[in-house]
Formats: sequence, C-alpha cells, structure tokens
Amino acid sequence: MAALSAGHEVAIASRALPESKLPVRQPWYRELVGRLGNVLVRMLAVRGIADTQCGFKLFPRELARRLFGAQRMRGIAFDMEILFLGQRLGLKIAEVPVTWVDDPDSRISRVRDSLDAIKDLLRIRLNWMRGRYRL
Repeated sequence: MAALSAGHEVAIASRALPESKLPVRQPWYRELVGRLGNVLVRMLAVRGIADTQCGFKLFPRELARRLFGAQRMRGIAFDMEILFLGQRLGLKIAEVPVTWVDDPDSRISRVRDSLDAIKDLLRIRLNWMRGRYRL
C-alpha cells in the first residue's frame, strides 16, 4: 500500500531485493532456473523488474479490471502478461521487499512449467505485435 501511496500504480513483491527475507530458500538448482528464466522474461516481455514470479501483486480495482480484461494468457505466464501490459500503458510498477518461504511441496515443475512460460512469453510478444490487446 505504501508504494501505491507514494505514486506507483502497481506494487509487486520481490524476492530479489536486498531487503527481502528468505528464511527457507529454494534448492540452488531451482533458484538458478528461476534466475535464468527471469533473464528471458526481461528480454522478451517485462523489462526492469527483477522478480515477476514472486506472486504478490497489488493493483487499484479499476486498473486491475482494465489489465485483466485485456489479458489473453491463462497459464503460468498470466502475471508476466499483466506486467507486460502495465508497462505498455506506462504504469509505474514498484518492487517491494517481501518475506518469502519456499514450499518444498510446490507443484511447479521447473522443466515443464519453464518451457510453458517461454512459449507463453513468445505468445505475449506475438499478441502485442499483432495488435491483439485491447487496452
């Protein structure tokens, strides 16, 4: 809420900030895959954001309706698409520190879901280039 009060239109939690606390971290190989994936995210869609996948995001209601109304992805990359659209609208997006604890029982498959995310990132770019977003 403080980030929105300070003038940002969107606030997202980020594990990548030095102030973030990660008392239970992911295994090293999951962190490595996540970091490599984020490089692709920044190259293909969401520039300048260190952690698009933390999961916590805050939007004012009307802005959320606008962004989610334009959304086309329903899979693993849905939030990357929302941030992509927000950047295309010129929104100020703040990354804020978070306390985040890894869940070893996570159902995320680093291989399958990473491949799906890459495909979705390419679809986001293609959708944008083809004018398929109605903002």
